[in-house]
Amino acid sequence: MQATPRASFVQLPAEMLDLILQYLRSTQFLGIRGVSRRWRQAVDDSLERRHHLHLTGDDVRHANDERLERLLRRMPSLRRLTTDHDCCSPRPPLSVDVVSRLLGHMVEVDLLHFDAAPQPLEGLWTRCPRLGAVTLPRRCAEQCAAVLLRRLPSLRRLDVAWSDVLGECLSLLPESLEALSVAWCRHVQPAWLRQLTRCPRLRRLDVSGVKGLQAADLAAVLAGCPQLERLTTWELEPALELCLPPTGLPSLRYLDVTWSGGVTDATLQRLPDLLPGLHTLHTGVCGGVTAVGLDSLPRLRQLCELDLSRLTVTDFTLDRLHGPGLRMLNLSGCRPCSTDGVTRLVLGCPSLTVLGWWVRPNIRRTRPLVDSLVRHLPPNRDVILEVNGGDLQDLQDLQDLLRPGPLSLREYKSWGLFSGLVPGGLHEQGSWRRRRLQRCMLKYRCRAAAVGQQEASSAASS
Repeated sequence: MQATPRASFVQLPAEMLDLILQYLRSTQFLGIRGVSRRWRQAVDDSLERRHHLHLTGDDVRHANDERLERLLRRMPSLRRLTTDHDCCSPRPPLSVDVVSRLLGHMVEVDLLHFDAAPQPLEGLWTRCPRLGAVTLPRRCAEQCAAVLLRRLPSLRRLDVAWSDVLGECLSLLPESLEALSVAWCRHVQPAWLRQLTRCPRLRRLDVSGVKGLQAADLAAVLAGCPQLERLTTWELEPALELCLPPTGLPSLRYLDVTWSGGVTDATLQRLPDLLPGLHTLHTGVCGGVTAVGLDSLPRLRQLCELDLSRLTVTDFTLDRLHGPGLRMLNLSGCRPCSTDGVTRLVLGCPSLTVLGWWVRPNIRRTRPLVDSLVRHLPPNRDVILEVNGGDLQDLQDLQDLLRPGPLSLREYKSWGLFSGLVPGGLHEQGSWRRRRLQRCMLKYRCRAAAVGQQEASSAASS
């Protein structure tokens, strides 16, 4: 019997090689070029046609100016440069000169991991007049942002999160602006945010962590931006209902008020009237929210994504959430909801596909839920249960039994961190939120361990 001849990579058509290269990180291309002449030609052809370069966390960690310049020289058609925000910047930071010297036709650039020196940044704004979306480096000065806004009058998306801007540059914002993030700009003066009324087309806004933000300032901004669709405001202190226009914001679809003291039961009771079109709501760790406020959520008829992490959620509240619209629900750290209540919820929401269930590493709470869902879910359902890494390892014996089936498991990742206000990422993708959440979870675990030790000691003494 004649053996079938084996094909090598050299014999594959160029289209197949291009598909293989799409599964590799951008910085890996430089190493593959040295394999053979065939691969070198395939890599060069692929890079020459690419309009978008995304640097992953691994790319950023191993990046330097020399490697980046070698890569960019082979990408004459590049228009968009984006990076992962969920990683540490290289040391030293990348040089802006490498981008401005080689890519004068860019329309989007993410400089989060680049040097914040004023002179190179001013050169970039001059050499790239077509830029429409910009992410400034950390600790970028007010002067750089002001020069940017003067040189780019048609800017559509701007991210100055974690920068040192004071807010005066906001008076230069163009009317064409559609998305802005000033998250965690500790030096910005909240009164300057009123300049956002110059941007009637603004659709996405992130003012998380702005110190001293007053209800009157935010109310003026929201009243002047009637087309706003997405609002993120972590750690909001004023009452949210006082910040919204009396007539509401019918266009708002996404609201993230995580860790906000200004969100209470009264807020949730008014949301259906003020935000009738809301489909995504994140209220995790809002200490002023109780079951009284949560009972108003069924009145949000278009709600499809809900984050109730670390709130007091009872089975009665879960029963009221039953309906055809809910697709994603986060119950991480919620007590005292029971396994039966969560199972009834999943069965009562036929469109639910993702359920967040991060709990303090305790397989005794997670395994009963998995067993209950496996028993009751119909075969035509497709539900993903997100659990913490420790529980996922303990449930490894069930992984093979669940495939194929209506339930699958994956590791939990904090909601809202990777959505990004701007494609390529405003700072909602930043590692600062992951580190903050990790610190909070560590405190939560320490308190829980201390309470457990006190209960054990009291039981032993009694």
